[in-house]
Amino acid sequence: MKNRHIDRANEITLSQLLAIMPWIMWAHRRNNMFTFKIKLLLVALVLFLGGVSAANAQFAGGMAIKVKIPISFVVREKSFPAGEYTFARTANVSAPSFLVLRGEGGQKMIFDTMAENSLNAAPSTQLTFDVVDGHNFLSSIWVEGDFTAYELAKTKFERTLTAENKPITRMVLSDTDH
Repeated sequence: MKNRHIDRANEITLSQLLAIMPWIMWAHRRNNMFTFKIKLLLVALVLFLGGVSAANAQFAGGMAIKVKIPISFVVREKSFPAGEYTFARTANVSAPSFLVLRGEGGQKMIFDTMAENSLNAAPSTQLTFDVVDGHNFLSSIWVEGDFTAYELAKTKFERTLTAENKPITRMVLSDTDH
């Protein structure tokens, strides 16, 4: 009889279960919501830190590259004469793909780029040009040690020339060239 009394003491009646059910559901939902918020916060933090480090991998900390370009060239439908130029990221950290081009003659241009990835790090800082019908179109900028380059979209003029089946050659200027 004694054992039976203990068994009944551990039992919960249906009315007792129904009475505490809302509290159990609330605690369960609250715990899941808390867990979800923590997971969401951690994912956001990882993505943010990963994005910041990837964005700063190139042209980090206000770094600029200064190059002497011995040929005239085209960027976004605008021609630039041969000379010394500086490439740097814009101050807008939220748009790391925008670069500023400054020439020694006061020329200045802001242009957008796309990421071009490689399995190997760039052995040196390099400017790549597509040469079409005597015109030199800047096509990408590689920074020494980086796995991602800044690639420029083809200009309308370059697309027109290639549509006319003009031959395209690649020319690479490296910081080890001068």
